[in-house]
Amino acid sequence: MAKYVYLSFIMMKPVGNIETYANKIRPKLENKEVELVHDGTPYGVLEDWVLVHRTDLEIEEFSNFRGEAFTVDGTNWIDHARTIVTTTFKP
Repeated sequence: MAKYVYLSFIMMKPVGNIETYANKIRPKLENKEVELVHDGTPYGVLEDWVLVHRTDLEIEEFSNFRGEAFTVDGTNWIDHARTIVTTTFKP
């Protein structure tokens, strides 16, 4: 079980399209340390994309991972992101 769940609400820069996201970004959003639980369009927030990840990575490491995943051909697609972090509750 992962230590953290990250909800990332992301506003993307207008530099690409959904095909580029599907082919170049999404494959990088999950690896042996980071599980991508869900990605899609959120409602009720200003940002246009939401990601849900489970991982043991601390916030700085996770932010670096996410930033690298959203970099395509030297351009970072993230205009800004709001991240909510939850920790796993074990009674």
